[in-house]
Amino acid sequence: MNDDTGGNVVDLQRPKLPKQFSIEAILKGPASPEPVPPPAPAPEAVPEAAGIEAADTLPLPGSAYQACSRVANKPQITLHFLLANQSREGFAYADLRRIRLLPAADPGSGPELVLRFVEAEITDVRLIGRNLDMLYELLGRHAVGWVRQLPPKWDFSPKEAKAVVITGIEITTPKK
Repeated sequence: MNDDTGGNVVDLQRPKLPKQFSIEAILKGPASPEPVPPPAPAPEAVPEAAGIEAADTLPLPGSAYQACSRVANKPQITLHFLLANQSREGFAYADLRRIRLLPAADPGSGPELVLRFVEAEITDVRLIGRNLDMLYELLGRHAVGWVRQLPPKWDFSPKEAKAVVITGIEITTPKK
């Protein structure tokens, strides 16, 4: 815009908006109709647990092998160990005091991850397998919800040589 002197002037006036509503109009207006309740869920539907997606659930026995859960966006509360005999053990991440990655004890064997949980008694969980480096990192960040032992008589082809494989899970209480 130009002013009378020929210079450029910026107009800072905002356009006036139409009045959309007022409290007075709401109070004087007709009462709103009764709210309609949402329809009830179908009885055959299985309710989902709040915040749990299907990919986060523990794998069922006989399902395709995965060494661990997918990486979580938020820290997990519990770390579940799924053993080859289909038993399960869960430990609170809050009780995890130490995690160690040890080199293979014998030639031809894999490295070991040792997790120490301190509850009423000290418990060590030893994970034995292959390619455990990334799992070490993920467990340290509480980003894994479960870890699964390779079922007996299962093995991997050479094309899966880089995959994380847990061949053993040992849960022990160290002697004092």
